[in-house]
Amino acid sequence: MALKKRKWKGSPHCSTCGALESAEHIFFECNIARFIWVSFKEALGWNRAPRGWQDFHDIWLPFGCNDYNTKLFLLAVVLWTLWVSRNKRAIEGKFPRRPVELMFQCMGFLQRWKPLMRDGEQYKLSKWGEQVTQWIEMFQEQLQRRLPADDFM
Repeated sequence: MALKKRKWKGSPHCSTCGALESAEHIFFECNIARFIWVSFKEALGWNRAPRGWQDFHDIWLPFGCNDYNTKLFLLAVVLWTLWVSRNKRAIEGKFPRRPVELMFQCMGFLQRWKPLMRDGEQYKLSKWGEQVTQWIEMFQEQLQRRLPADDFM
């Protein structure tokens, strides 16, 4: 709805799933957003992925928690990736060929913006980046070994 207030002439519905688009939907509820959050959850060994803004602030990033700045930085990276992807889909009609491409984009933004952080936080981000990169590689290997859908019938 915020886009309509800014005179957005495009569809108010998500170009991926058709749901009414909102910040909550774009950043947490859409299949693409859920894929990214669950990928980070799996790669970094979190108990669960954030499910929405309130959940993110209450559970995943309460003020003063361990790694607060690093998690806040990761949030910015994921949100920017999702926003850029949403705009490419909605405005340019360009869809990612594979969802894992968005994970690569996240990692690219993380690497590019990491120098903005303090040394200790840069180190933590480097470690997280290594874990995510390893997870992406394993995920891709599993996809390549997977049988085509026709072979399951």
